[in-house]
Amino acid sequence: MAFYGMSKNEVVRELKQYIEKDPDLKYYLDNEYVEKIIGLLIEGIGNIIEKNNRKIEEDKKRELRRSGRGI
Repeated sequence: MAFYGMSKNEVVRELKQYIEKDPDLKYYLDNEYVEKIIGLLIEGIGNIIEKNNRKIEEDKKRELRRSGRGI
């Protein structure tokens, strides 16, 4: 099975790297609720991108079947 786009883990890793580029963020935003919402946003974005990638793959397969070329 082919996989299109980035996996959830890749997305999460890259988002965390972006946040780590500014180490002052953790100092100034030293609040467990802020950290929790950021973590939830990162997880959510990763899940949504992974879901979108699966949908793209399904759509491509459906398109190939409709065109008569098969998979």
